[in-house]
Amino acid sequence: MQVFDDLSYADISDLAEKELKISTASSKGEEGDLWLGRILFYGAIIRSSVFNRVNKAEQTEVITGLIEAHNKRSYLPSLAAPFLVHLILDLPEDKFSKVLWPALKPLLAKEWPQQTQHTLYLLLHIYKK
Repeated sequence: MQVFDDLSYADISDLAEKELKISTASSKGEEGDLWLGRILFYGAIIRSSVFNRVNKAEQTEVITGLIEAHNKRSYLPSLAAPFLVHLILDLPEDKFSKVLWPALKPLLAKEWPQQTQHTLYLLLHIYKK
């Protein structure tokens, strides 16, 4: 995606939405695979630097989509966390506080007994930043 500057986020997002659409007819296994596909799609957007070229609303869409997929199966947080950590460490302070933190706050702002290994992992990276 770094090579194809003429591909807009809207075009890529529309294609992903079409191909990774979760329907009521999907089996539980297929649904898990589709959520995994969405995590990989959002991760590709983040790692390819397309994320840095899009507007705030589209950045928020990527982050909330990643967090939504993160919460759908017990094994998905391990796959989504590296992409979130990439954002935590690479975003400038202003984008972190305006775009990333509002999306992460509901996931992370919990009492200590409610934290999981995945939320603690993210909190430690935020602390290091």
